Amino acid sequence: MGVYAVILAGGKGERLWPVSTPERPKPFLPLGGGGRSLLRATYERVLPVVGKGQVFVVVDLEHASLVRTELELMEEHIIIEPQGKNTAPAIGLAATILRMRDHESIMIVLPSDHLIGEEERFREALKTAIEVANNGHLVTFGIVPTYPATSYGYIQRGGPLNDKVFYVRRFVEKPNSKTAEHFLSEGGYFWNSGIFVWQTKRILEEIRTYLPKLENVLKELAHFYGTSAWWDKLTELWSQVEPISIDYGIMEHAQDVVMIPIDVKWSDVGDWRAVWEILPKQEGEVAQLGDHFGIDTFRTLVWAAGEKTIVTLGVKNLVIVDTPEALLVADLNRAQEVREAVRWLSQFRESKKRNPG
Repeated sequence: MGVYAVILAGGKGERLWPVSTPERPKPFLPLGGGGRSLLRATYERVLPVVGKGQVFVVVDLEHASLVRTELELMEEHIIIEPQGKNTAPAIGLAATILRMRDHESIMIVLPSDHLIGEEERFREALKTAIEVANNGHLVTFGIVPTYPATSYGYIQRGGPLNDKVFYVRRFVEKPNSKTAEHFLSEGGYFWNSGIFVWQTKRILEEIRTYLPKLENVLKELAHFYGTSAWWDKLTELWSQVEPISIDYGIMEHAQDVVMIPIDVKWSDVGDWRAVWEILPKQEGEVAQLGDHFGIDTFRTLVWAAGEKTIVTLGVKNLVIVDTPEALLVADLNRAQEVREAVRWLSQFRESKKRNPG
């Protein structure tokens, strides 16, 4: 039984514009601590569990070169998709390849753009998950919630498998604030981490049951793995694959799904407010990166990626992100709306091109 880590390096991070861009999206930003990218931090976090030579990364063609720069991986451990198709196809492709390499393999599936504190505690939970997965269970992790978040999905805990592992009663989509507050007061609800552990053969069985069109593509591709025709065949067939998440496609329907609750500091670094929360704070709850001088500035994030000095005077609850390409100034409490603002900007620019007068 070989244990492998599969890191999904497909996060766009549109809410972290203008630092996260199509050319260098969120997983490759230096938010992993110590100047590391989030991808690098994910890799180093799981390495003590699986060891070198047991880590694979799934990435689209456009960003494969960034993975090569960030990590010391053999080329065959970089699984390249012609284009991203969400998590279920990415996981299915990785499982197909791992099953051919190691028939009894176990996969740890990890997003590439999360931060996790208390890493040793997390690794102990991974070891427990590996034992449970080896008995045929589909294992996920629930993060003990610290506030009524509306930006995360939730998992409702069912009865116990043992003293550390519980059956999943249901997965819940991102709730409104009232529902999230109810979840915390009632108890038994956990943030959905998007981290999974299972036998590769078991997840492929679930894909056959619930995503038969994807399974047909994966079965055909398996005949070409390791041959000179692989890329051409993958490009041809991948265009037929429908994008779908592993949660929608598999986890919400599958039987024998269990959860390990873990109480660790965790963030999906989903917007600039999350960045403000994880960065060290100076006086007045000011988090900054780059050249900033603040006077009477409170509860503010300043990200100075350009060459200029940013001076703030008498402001609070702001996000200020300066890059050579763009400047973002936003209310800290409206950080989740940045993606929509960028889309409005794109529409505005297109309109100006069509009507230059």
